[in-house]
Amino acid sequence: MKEAVVYQIFPDRFFDGDETNNRAKVVDGYRGNRSESDATSEIDAFPLQYFDGGVANDPAPGQVAGQWSDVPENPDRVKPENLPYYPDAKTDGVWTNEFYGGDLQGVQQKLGYLKSIGVNTIYFNPIAWAASNHKYDATDYKHLDPMFGEPVYNTPGDPASGLNYEATRVASDKIFIDFAKAAKAEGIRIIGDGVFNHVGDDSVYFDRYEKYPEIGAYEYWAKVYDLQNAAPGMTLEQAKSEAQAFYTGKINPKTGVNYKYPEDFSYTTWFTIENKKVPDRDGTNTHYKYDAWWSYDSLPVIDAMTPQEGDAQAIGGPQEAHEWNNAAYREEVIGHDLSGKTEPEAAEAMQKVVSQRWVWMGTSGWRLDVAPDVSTGTWKKFREAVKSTAGLKDASGNTIDEPIILGEEWGVATHYLLGDQFDSVMNYRFRGALQSFMIGGDAKAFNETLESIREDYPKEAWQVMLNLMDSHDTTRSITKLDFPSYEEEHLIVAPEASDKALKRQALVALFQLGYPGAPTIYYGDEVGLTGTKDPDSRRTFPWERVTGSGSGYEGVGRYAELFKTYQDAAAVRHANDVFSTGELKAAYAEGDVIAFARKTATKGGLVAINRSETAKEIEADVTGFLPDGLELRDELGGTIETQVENGKIKLTLPALSGVMMVSTGELGTVAEVQGLTATAGNGKVDLAWQAVDGAEGYRVYRALIEGGALTMVGDVEAGTLAYTDQADIVNATKYYYAVTAYSGQSESLIGAMVSATPYYPIQSVSAPSSVTGIVYAGVGSKIEGVTVAVAVPGLTDNPAHAGKAAPNLPGKLYFYPEDGDSADAVGVTLRYKEDAGGREGVSRFLRADCAGRVSLLCRFLLG
Repeated sequence: MKEAVVYQIFPDRFFDGDETNNRAKVVDGYRGNRSESDATSEIDAFPLQYFDGGVANDPAPGQVAGQWSDVPENPDRVKPENLPYYPDAKTDGVWTNEFYGGDLQGVQQKLGYLKSIGVNTIYFNPIAWAASNHKYDATDYKHLDPMFGEPVYNTPGDPASGLNYEATRVASDKIFIDFAKAAKAEGIRIIGDGVFNHVGDDSVYFDRYEKYPEIGAYEYWAKVYDLQNAAPGMTLEQAKSEAQAFYTGKINPKTGVNYKYPEDFSYTTWFTIENKKVPDRDGTNTHYKYDAWWSYDSLPVIDAMTPQEGDAQAIGGPQEAHEWNNAAYREEVIGHDLSGKTEPEAAEAMQKVVSQRWVWMGTSGWRLDVAPDVSTGTWKKFREAVKSTAGLKDASGNTIDEPIILGEEWGVATHYLLGDQFDSVMNYRFRGALQSFMIGGDAKAFNETLESIREDYPKEAWQVMLNLMDSHDTTRSITKLDFPSYEEEHLIVAPEASDKALKRQALVALFQLGYPGAPTIYYGDEVGLTGTKDPDSRRTFPWERVTGSGSGYEGVGRYAELFKTYQDAAAVRHANDVFSTGELKAAYAEGDVIAFARKTATKGGLVAINRSETAKEIEADVTGFLPDGLELRDELGGTIETQVENGKIKLTLPALSGVMMVSTGELGTVAEVQGLTATAGNGKVDLAWQAVDGAEGYRVYRALIEGGALTMVGDVEAGTLAYTDQADIVNATKYYYAVTAYSGQSESLIGAMVSATPYYPIQSVSAPSSVTGIVYAGVGSKIEGVTVAVAVPGLTDNPAHAGKAAPNLPGKLYFYPEDGDSADAVGVTLRYKEDAGGREGVSRFLRADCAGRVSLLCRFLLG
C-alpha cells in the first residue's frame, strides 16, 4: 500500500458498460411499504427510478426519471420549509432509489483510463447485493449485486419475470471474478467495502418485505408477534412453535423441499426484535421495534452478544458483548483462521464465509465501514480469518497476497493499529489539515497537525494511511475550496468550480502524491467534479471532460491542466520511490508555502506547494537530511533546478504552483553512526563516536529540542572520532546532538540523538550561618536569618547579574533533628539576598517542624 495510488469508485455513478443489467430489479424494486398498524395492508415495493435515459425494449419506461448528466434527487429539497428556496426541485420522495446504470462492466472498460492517471488500486464503495444505490444496506453479503453484474431471469431475457436468484448469484459472481482477473492483469488491485455492523431491512437476513426464499429475522418475528397478539393468552413459546410450523409446512424455493428447523432459521437469531410497534423514521408506517443504525429503520443492526451458554468459541467476559458471540453471524460473515487446513478444505471454507469469499473472488482486502460500531474483539477475529487466506489460491488460480485491512475512523485510531486489528485507516484528519491550509494559508499550523498525526501512529500504519480529500460522505474537495462553509451543506447543488479552485485542487493532488501514505482520489476529482454533501457528492462521472481511449487520455478545456497534474504527479510518484517510501523532513512551513524534503538510501527529493496568488521565495532547511551540493530538478515538467548549499534549498515558487523535485544524481549508502556520547563541561560539550567504514568525514549537528531543527556545528575528517562543541554555548542549557557520516554527496541518516547540559563549576559554598533568632522548644519554633554564600566563577561574578539572582542556580536549605538522619531532611528553597564580593548571598526564614536543636545543610545544582 505504500506504493498505492487509490481511486474510490461509487459504482452506479462511474460508467454504464452494460445496459442489459439496468432493469435487474424491476420486479424486486426498492425496500417496500409495510405497516404493522394494518394487518390487511399489502406489502408493496417502491419502484426504482432510472436516470439512464431509457434502455432498449424497456420494461419500465414510466420509471425513467432522467439522464446520466442529471444531479441526484434530494427529497429534503421539497420539504415545506425548503421548497420555496428550491422551486424546481423534483423527487418521488424516496431516498436512494435512483439508479444511473454504472456497473463493473463499465469499470472494466475504463481500466485503461485509470492506468492513464496512475491508479493501481481501486477502492469500491459496496458492490455486494443491496437495495439502495449506495449499497450500505446489504441484501446478500456474499454475491455481486446483479445491477453491477449479470441478472438471470425466470423467463430468459425478460426482466418482468423476476430474478432467478440462484442463477443470478452464480452469473454475477463470475462477472466479478473475471473483472478482478482483468484488473490484476493491468496491475490494479481491488479493496472492497465491508459493512458488517448492519444490513438492509430489504435483505435475506431481515426480509422485512418478504421478498426472498430465506426466512429473514423480521419476517419470522413479525409472524410470531402477529400470532401472539391475535390470540390473547398465547405465550411467546406457543407463538414461536406455530410460526415454525407455518414455515416448515412450506416449500423452500431455494432447495425444492420443505423448510427445516432450525437449519433454515439461522437469521432469526442475528437481531433482537421486540413485540412493540413503533413508527418508522419518516412517520408513515409502523414496525416491530429493533435496533437501527442512527435510527434508520432501513439499517437493522446486528446483535453483539455476551458469551452464550455452551459456546466454546465465545470471547470476552460475562458482561462483554461482541458480534463474534452471535454464532450464526460469526459462521457466515466473520469466519475462522484457515491455518492447518488442506488446500481443498481451505478453498471450500473460504467460499462459505463473507470475509474470505471476496478475497477468494479476487479482492486484495477490505475497508471496514463504521469501524467503531463493531467490537474490537470481533475485529481481531476478523483479522485472523482474513489474514489466513494469504498464500492460498483465489478463484482465478492466483496466489493470494496478504490482504490489507483498513478501517473507517474519523478521529485518532491508534488503538486499532497495534497489529491485531487494522493495518491502517482512512485519514480524514489529513483531509481536514490540508483543506484548512488550502483555505486559510497557515503552513505552520498545517505542519504541526501533520506531525501530530504522524506521532499518533506506528510508522508502518502511517505510511499506508488512505490520504483522502473527499468521499461519498463529504462535500467534494474542490467545492470546499470555493465555499469553505459548505462542510455540512447538502441542499445546495454545487456550482462549477472557479478557475482558482481548479488551480488549488491541482496543488492538493500534488501534495497528496508527494506525501507519505496512499493518496486517495475520489472519482471525478481529477476533472473538477463538484458537489455538496450526499447526495450531491455522488454525481455521475462527466466523461465529456476527458478524451481518449485505451490507456491514453487527456483533459478537455478548462479541466485539462488539473487532469494533467494528476497524471504527471502520479507518474513522478511511481517513477521515484522517494515519494512513496522515502523518509520525511519538514523543510519549510511559513504562511502560504509548505515544503517537505524526502529521502531514500539512493535519492533525495522535495515536494513544495505555494497556495498564494503571488510568487514566493523560500529557503528550505534540509540540514542533516540532504547533503550539500546535491542537485535537484522539478520532475513535473517545469524548469526549476537548484542545489543544497549550507543545508538550505533556495527556491522561487510561482503563484499557485508546486514542485516535485528529485536529485539528479544518486546518493550512496552510508551506514548510520553508532556509539555517540556527549559529556558536558564548562561552556562546552565533548562528543565521541565509533568509526563508520568508508566514511570520508563526519558532520556534527545540534538542536535545542530532541528531533527539532538541526544546525551543523562541525565537520571533521574521517580519522577524527571526537568533537568539542563550544561555539555559542550557553551554560545551563540542554543541547541535543546527532552525528552523521558522509562520503561524496551521500550522508547517513540521523540516528539516535544524545543530550548534555554544559555547566559552570561551583567554586565554593559556605556553611549555613548561625541561627540569629531565639529557638523555642516545641513544634513550629521559628528559626531566623540563615544565610549561605555560593561562588560560581563566570556566573555569580558576572556584572550582568549584579544586584539580582543569578540564573539557573537553584539552592535549597535542608534541616533535620540534630540526632536524626540527613536522609530525612526537609528542604526549602533559598532566595537571593545580596552580592558578596564575587559571591552570592542567599537566605531563608523557615519554620522547623521539629523540637529542640536542628542540623542544617544546603545544596546547589547548576542546571
